[in-house]
Amino acid sequence: MRHGTQGVDEAWEEMRVHLVADIGGTWSRLAWRNQCSDPPRMVRLSNRDYPSLGALLARGCERLGLEPAAVGQLILALPAPVTPGTECIPLTNIAWTASRSELQTLFPAARIRLVNDFQAAALGVLPPARAEPLQQGHSGPDHAVVVTGPGTGLGLAWIADARQPDLPHATEGGHSGFAPETASQRALAEWLGTKFAFVSWERVVSGPGLAWIHAFLARQQEPKVETPEILRMAEAGDEAAMDSIRLWLSCLAAWVGNLALLFKPGGGIYLTGGMTRHVARWLDADFIDRINQRGVMSDVVRQTPIYRSLVEEPGIQGALALACLPKEDDDP
Repeated sequence: MRHGTQGVDEAWEEMRVHLVADIGGTWSRLAWRNQCSDPPRMVRLSNRDYPSLGALLARGCERLGLEPAAVGQLILALPAPVTPGTECIPLTNIAWTASRSELQTLFPAARIRLVNDFQAAALGVLPPARAEPLQQGHSGPDHAVVVTGPGTGLGLAWIADARQPDLPHATEGGHSGFAPETASQRALAEWLGTKFAFVSWERVVSGPGLAWIHAFLARQQEPKVETPEILRMAEAGDEAAMDSIRLWLSCLAAWVGNLALLFKPGGGIYLTGGMTRHVARWLDADFIDRINQRGVMSDVVRQTPIYRSLVEEPGIQGALALACLPKEDDDP
């Protein structure tokens, strides 16, 4: 793989094609542009239509009218831990592997940079990007920001100072152990424990998690109603679907409240992800109150600014921003 250096010819930097992709567990988005100042062109593809990451990228280039050999920089935001120098990276929530050598073969002229998907998403939602305040709080002097979002999984990233254009820190916090707080949550955790060897936050606070919650409340052995249908039913006033949404939101609130204490982010917590967008109408005062119920530390959490990001395709926006940031040789 070719690595970035400080002495790269500036004229070539201006001419090269930037291709970026946000690889999700269900959908992937690709975008390209010639220069950082150009508007990007984007396409969205369903992962299930392709046997591999390479096949999806090749089709994406075809849809965008782009020759892979013309790509000068490729940035992939991947749903997986990304370790610098690792040749093959197994992806989470989809049976694909990202191989650096195979990617280099497909894009022979490209400088390839692989990052965690929520590193890109965090860059995409940072100020001055649009966001709806859910809790004003009081911005602290450290300017740290946490970005989290439920979708197919549960992503989490943080940045020490949102004023600096640095690559956010990736985490796999969504895979930490679910910590139930209420009787309903404890019953849910116990039931899920009969299905899975380990119950993570992502198992609950995600799109698939809502389907499992619905099955739990319906006393079914496994989900029989998919998440999109549960959301449609809830919007139509179905009480069973609404009960599922309420329990799911209480778990999301517990997760966000814990993040406020773990990070104490003076710059705030930003909620993003597909599920956040789908449940936006229910992110109300009761939801915020549940976030703030942290016992003796409740007042600390109330000081934390909390926002719902209004950025469309934050992973793509962050990857495009990353394409225009300097790359160090030891970057992932």
